[in-house]
Amino acid sequence: MVEENIIEEEDDENEQEYSPKSDFSKALIIADAISDTRKARGNEMIEGYFNFKFDKEGNAVKVWIPDARKIFCANVDATIQLLSPEIINNNRMNEVIIEFEKQKDTLFENYCYKEKKRIKLPDGKSGWKLTGSKWIPKIDEEIITEDPTAPQSLRTVYKKGLYNNIINRYWDNMLQLYDKVFAEINLLIGSNNVNYFKKGSRY
Repeated sequence: MVEENIIEEEDDENEQEYSPKSDFSKALIIADAISDTRKARGNEMIEGYFNFKFDKEGNAVKVWIPDARKIFCANVDATIQLLSPEIINNNRMNEVIIEFEKQKDTLFENYCYKEKKRIKLPDGKSGWKLTGSKWIPKIDEEIITEDPTAPQSLRTVYKKGLYNNIINRYWDNMLQLYDKVFAEINLLIGSNNVNYFKKGSRY
């Protein structure tokens, strides 16, 4: 009988913990998200790069320093997801997000790498054919290309850094686009319809 009483008490505690009446403040979550995004934008917007640090034994260890632009953009994306109910109910913000997605698609198409493979042409010579796969490469990712000075059978080569300049132009343009959207997000949360900074706001 004692054991049964203990189990009942634990169930009661669980019910209280997951109660829908728990003091969950979406206002605080949004405020944290905005703060994190603002801090990310306050850093120097530099590309990702490799650096060297020394471990306890004095050995040099190669480490990757993340791209500050990508971190900021990821923070904006997370904030947009948090605000999805408010965005859906706001006509202006709906239009902003639709245009935002269109411009992202345009930038991707302008800067993406379109994969190709070597094929034999009907005349016996070799050529290139697109595979249909496309993506934004990472810095120093090996990209297939042609070495015109090599023999015909050895002309297909992979080179590092071949796409680096294009990658950086892509993320510089994405940064400008995300800056505009982040400004719109701040307008949204400060509007009369969605004011998360009113005293006692609760979700």
